[in-house]
Amino acid sequence: MIHVSNRYLDLHPVVYRIAEKIGFPAITIDDNDTAYEDAGFYGSDWIIITRNQALLKQPLLLDVTKEHVEFSARVLPWTDERSDLLRIMVSEEGSFLRWLQGL
Repeated sequence: MIHVSNRYLDLHPVVYRIAEKIGFPAITIDDNDTAYEDAGFYGSDWIIITRNQALLKQPLLLDVTKEHVEFSARVLPWTDERSDLLRIMVSEEGSFLRWLQGL
């Protein structure tokens, strides 16, 4: 189970690329519906990577599993030799950062 909540970096594609590389299925658990930001409580995202298919089909997990999202092919698996923060930075549509990410 990997915690991927972050306001500035979208870590989901990085973790999903790792899961793809090692051949394990992965699901995202999202508890943002229980967040109370006005009170200082924020939701979180977790990714479960396991070869145990039965675990991923448990009703408790299915109730909180976020729909699978396709990620940009530009986000490649990270290694000791390669990582790319620019591709996973959270950006607004039409911003300069979004333009840079499209290069």
